[in-house]
Amino acid sequence: MPWSRLLDKNLVRMPCPTGRYELRKKTFFIITFLFLVNTLFYWKILFTNKYAFPWDIQTQHHPYLSFVHEQLRHGRLPLWDPYVFSGFPIVGDPQVGTFYPVNLIMFLLHLGTPLPYKAVECQLIFHYFLAGVFMYILAKSFKVDDFGALLAALVYMFSGYLTAHAQHMGTVNAAIWMPLIFYLARRSVIQDAVRYAVLTGLVLGLQILAGHVQTSAYTLLAVLLFYLWESALRILESKRWQPAKPLFLYAGLVVTIALGVSAIQILPTRQLGNLSVRTLLPYEEATGGGWPIHLITLLLPNFFGGLKNKPMWLSREWTETHLYLGIMPLLLAVVGIKFLTKRDYFWVVCLVTFTLLSFGDFTALADVVYYLAPVLNLLRRLVNYLSVANLCLCLLVAFGMKALADNRVEDRERLDSFFSKLINFMMLLLFGILISYLFLAAGKEENRIPLVIRTSELIVLAIFFAGSAGLLILYQRRVLPLPLIKVLIILVLLVDIFTYSHNQPFNTAPSNPKTALTPDRIEGSPVLLDLIKKDHDRNFRTAWFSGGMENGSNVFKIPNIYGYNPMQLKDYWRLLSQFSHTLNAGIPEWDRPFNFNSPLWDLLAVKYLVTNDVFHEKTGPEPPPPRYELVYNNWYRIYKNNHCLPPFGFYPRALILPKDEEILQFLSSPLFDPRRVLLLKKSPYEPEPPAIIHLSRPVAIEGEHYKAISRGSVAKGSNASMGEYLAYWGNKAEDFVTYEMSLDQDLPEAIFFLRYTSANQTSAGLKIKMVGPASSVERVLQLAPTQDWDTDWKTVSLSLGPLKQDLKSLRLESLGYAPINIDKFMILDNSLLSAEPRSEAITVTDYQPNSISLEAAPDTDGFLFLSEIYYPGWRAYVDGKPQPILKANLVFRAIYLEKGPHKIQFRFYPTPFYVGALVTALTGLLLIVYFTGARASAQTRSSERQS
Repeated sequence: MPWSRLLDKNLVRMPCPTGRYELRKKTFFIITFLFLVNTLFYWKILFTNKYAFPWDIQTQHHPYLSFVHEQLRHGRLPLWDPYVFSGFPIVGDPQVGTFYPVNLIMFLLHLGTPLPYKAVECQLIFHYFLAGVFMYILAKSFKVDDFGALLAALVYMFSGYLTAHAQHMGTVNAAIWMPLIFYLARRSVIQDAVRYAVLTGLVLGLQILAGHVQTSAYTLLAVLLFYLWESALRILESKRWQPAKPLFLYAGLVVTIALGVSAIQILPTRQLGNLSVRTLLPYEEATGGGWPIHLITLLLPNFFGGLKNKPMWLSREWTETHLYLGIMPLLLAVVGIKFLTKRDYFWVVCLVTFTLLSFGDFTALADVVYYLAPVLNLLRRLVNYLSVANLCLCLLVAFGMKALADNRVEDRERLDSFFSKLINFMMLLLFGILISYLFLAAGKEENRIPLVIRTSELIVLAIFFAGSAGLLILYQRRVLPLPLIKVLIILVLLVDIFTYSHNQPFNTAPSNPKTALTPDRIEGSPVLLDLIKKDHDRNFRTAWFSGGMENGSNVFKIPNIYGYNPMQLKDYWRLLSQFSHTLNAGIPEWDRPFNFNSPLWDLLAVKYLVTNDVFHEKTGPEPPPPRYELVYNNWYRIYKNNHCLPPFGFYPRALILPKDEEILQFLSSPLFDPRRVLLLKKSPYEPEPPAIIHLSRPVAIEGEHYKAISRGSVAKGSNASMGEYLAYWGNKAEDFVTYEMSLDQDLPEAIFFLRYTSANQTSAGLKIKMVGPASSVERVLQLAPTQDWDTDWKTVSLSLGPLKQDLKSLRLESLGYAPINIDKFMILDNSLLSAEPRSEAITVTDYQPNSISLEAAPDTDGFLFLSEIYYPGWRAYVDGKPQPILKANLVFRAIYLEKGPHKIQFRFYPTPFYVGALVTALTGLLLIVYFTGARASAQTRSSERQS
């Protein structure tokens, strides 16, 4: 439906003395104006190759979209991404926006070539235009004139919240649909029309597909609050509850249809979420929000520095602290609040509620949400609640202009009085800020730079305030011709907004989008990629440490063990953390040393490490030779791992460890050798496993479950993946801790594992004593210092030799002043593991993102191992027959093979995706049937009225 027709039929029912043609003409000019202003705002990105959108859109969104586009144009479903995190279920990541209709259109427009970065930028800029159009429609529905609705549209398009989130493509794509969702929800209430509730659910479903679940969850919460508000008003006005019943039906329809439309994304996302680092989200992150002081950017956008090439004197997150709307919109919003009707006061309540929620644990509301909302408590960065607050504030701008435009005689004196008080208050506020600056100027020397920044911003604020207040007074009193005043108001508004939101670091980076990250270039150079791609043995992975390239492997199609995604798989993150300091979003931390000697690099088939000079300046030593060979050095550096294992191998035996923690402890110890040890979580054959499976019965003791202790205390782990542990033990040589233990049988070759952290630069020594009625064992264990006392947990192993079953007590004694934290112990028998590595001919006949085909001919029974990520949905077939996939070495896949030649296939068939696709298709079919029937009924009623 054209926008002009949508506006013709909006629920305002305003009189149109100039006729429908004039209304459509005016609507066309306003939408054209929004388009032109939006184009002007982003002209450097649209029409030059010197600037680009920065940060996340380059390192996360474009690479993922590039992969999806590449799969679709080659006729493959984008289900599994082999290029990041050693393999990742991209179908479950909502931030990609795989099924978002606008993205699908973008893909169709570039079927013949790889997806250019410029296309992604144009898609995002188009959404800013849509933001203005949808806000214009929403504002018009409140009987606001065209000028007031235009102001609200401009303010929403270029609001600080949206422009600063330019790097977060999914956030912007989702937020722009909010005005249209509320427009349709209001129309369903005022007209008591089911069809508009259905449309609300449809658009909300599209918003979910846009790629930011958090914004969609908050939008749904606000819509439900809106229906609740309107229901309460109906009950209060009629003194009966029956008039509110349809609104509960509408709310249910909205939720049902939204979930049905987006089921193709929601069901895979739910599966991934349950296996991702999101399940480790601690209370502090789930309740952490923005600081209330950040609201000062509504008045002083550069209060903290950083904009307009000014130095930043207080470190902050750009996207969460730039809330500037302009001075004139702020004045109009205050006027709008003053003259709201009782029904429209919902927007003020919504503004206050969501602003308070955005403060997180600064208020008690965060705890209420955390304990009562089963979905909202899985979301972090609660400052995103401001997406709804920002919408409400921009809509209040339209209400303020409506109050000035009405200019009714009965309201004129009241409006004059309030406006005078508002201006006086603002002048007093500016004066108070100036006095505080002068007071601070007499203080410490370090205050002078920020004071210069803040003082200059105060001067600019005073100028914009004087101009804005003056124009609004002229408009309200009709001193000058209204067309002239309106033009001046728009000019001042745009100059104000452009000053602080246009061409800023958060939305305009000096980068060439054609050469920064393409299939054959990185930062303009093709040499780096050419060197790796010339290696004809493509069965390997790389580890990219250079900044900004986390997901770039999707663009140049070179598999990477790292990536950038806040929903990476939990177990994989825990594996990476054993040898490299990695944030839970997957980015390696450069300020801590890496264990380049860990065998886990080989297990992951890492053949090349890609670093740069800055990385080595921060982390210290380079990867050690001869294990690593420097093959390229020109700011970027490439190291070849000469110990790299192929991603496919055969093992004649396997060790069963029933718990993930025990497997992780074994993998992270120096004892682990990926060439001869294969760890499985469970046997594929029960109850009698074959002889090639060693069912270990490890003795696992949690560090806090001690029997007696000389000092120390129990502490809670720093992240949700850890339980409690024994903290700060071992200050003195006589310190001890004892534990009870129980062996099921004699252990011919026992290995002792200990997980610990120690004080920085302090070596620790432990004496281990195990005592029983008839035997005892005593060993000494040296512990190297760890990099971080709280988070850098390491596992050390020690051979104990044979142990008798009668040993019942384990005692640790400190050998000197070396405080340590003790997390876990484990003792297991290593006697039945294969002593020598075993290699069999394994041939890869076909390798695709969603399928792998191999041929193998082992001369004995055993296990085919793939360093491919284990994930529900992968299915294995041996000679055409289904074979269960085993979880091997914590995160990888293995299958049992009998001796002889075999053809093996692995296929990714994620059931949640196919079920979700079916639900989405059925929902779409039902919507088509409903609207077709509604249209036919409307035509029938129209024909009957005419006859």
